[in-house]
Parts: sequence; structure tokens; C-alpha cells
Amino acid sequence: MPSRGAGSVVACRPCALCDDPLRSATVTPDSVADGQPPVAVRAAFALFLVDVILALVNATVQVTFHVSGFPVLIGAVIEAVLFVSLGVFMRHGRLWARTALMSFAGVFAALGLLTVVGVVTAREPIGGLELFGLLCVAGKIVLIIAGAVMMYRPGTRGYFG
Repeated sequence: MPSRGAGSVVACRPCALCDDPLRSATVTPDSVADGQPPVAVRAAFALFLVDVILALVNATVQVTFHVSGFPVLIGAVIEAVLFVSLGVFMRHGRLWARTALMSFAGVFAALGLLTVVGVVTAREPIGGLELFGLLCVAGKIVLIIAGAVMMYRPGTRGYFG
């Protein structure tokens, strides 16, 4: 902007440079742009969706090949309903949903960890389907932890309120 003397500032005329939104916008990875949630919140939601898909695929395979019974499938459906419904509210900036999602994430991560420990410490040899289930559960634990970390990144604090 051109200036006249000490301390006085004169606004410039509107031009193509001033109207360019890319020149004037300061967008950081965690900032809200165009009404969208911060990148970390969107990433957390995506991680929880991948976790849900992995849980449903694992449960379907386990039940189809008679490795586990229907309680595994019911647990995966409950996990899917909780993670998707709370994830949608979390993505819209609801603090209570982020807190509830974190609580359920901790429960499902602990259940997954117990499953991994149970399968690894069993005296029976691990077959192909058991190994598939073990890798799915281990992947779910990693996805849940990553999603929880992304929900609580410092750049997301202002979004929830």
C-alpha cells in the first residue's frame, strides 16, 4: 500500500492483485477454510472410517470361515455404528462427540490389544485366517490411536466449542 508521511496509510484501489484469494489467504494445515473442518479433524474421521471398514471385513471373514462366531460380527457392527455416528458429530465440531469417540476408541483399542495378546500367547499354532485376523486387529489398534491423536492436535482446539 502506498503511504503518505509517517504513520498515515492510504488504501489502494481494488485491483486484480488485491482480489486474488490465493495471495491474501493464509491457510495452514490445521486452519478452517471454506467452512471445512481442520485437516486434522478430517484425517481423524477418515482414519476411523478405515477402522470401521477393516473391522467389518475382518468380522465377515472370521464368521464366513467359522473362525469366530456371530458375537464378533455384532461387535464390529456396534463399533461401526458408534464410530460413524460419533465421527460425523465430531467432524461437525461437537466437543461431546469428540470426548465420547475418544472414550469408545480407548475401549475398542483395549479390546483389540487383549485379542492380540490372547492370540499370540495361545499354545496353538497360528493358521492363515488367524494371522489375517491378528493383522486386522493390530491395524485397527494403530488406526484408532492415530485417529485419537489427530482429534487432539493443537490446531483443532478452536474448532471444538
